[in-house]
Amino acid sequence: MNNGAQGFIQETEEMNSSEFQPLSEFLLVKPKELNQEVKTDFGLIVEQKRSVVDRSCSGEVLAIGKKASEETDIKVGNYAIWVATKGIDIKFKDGKFLLLDYQSLIGYRKD
Repeated sequence: MNNGAQGFIQETEEMNSSEFQPLSEFLLVKPKELNQEVKTDFGLIVEQKRSVVDRSCSGEVLAIGKKASEETDIKVGNYAIWVATKGIDIKFKDGKFLLLDYQSLIGYRKD
C-alpha cells in the first residue's frame, strides 16, 4: 500500500466521498487538518512543506469495508488514530481523504 509520503494522491474527482464504499478491510477517513503555515516572530508567514513527519494521523471514520466492520468495533463517525505512514491519499469532489487498512489503526475514541 502507498504510504502517502511520496506525494501521490489518487484523484477520483468524479464522485463525492459519500458515494464511495471501501472494500474488505479498508476504511475511508477524513484526516484532521494540519496547520501548513508558520508565523515568524517578525510576522512573516512561511508555508511548510508536507512530509511524513507532519502528516495527519487522526480523523473521522466515514465508511467501513465489510471485513473491517466484522473484525473491529469501529463505527462510522468514530474519531480514530492510525500510524502516520500508512494509507492512500484520495481526492474526491468534496475534499481530500485517506483510505486505510483497518490494521493500521492504533485506536479510536470510545462512544
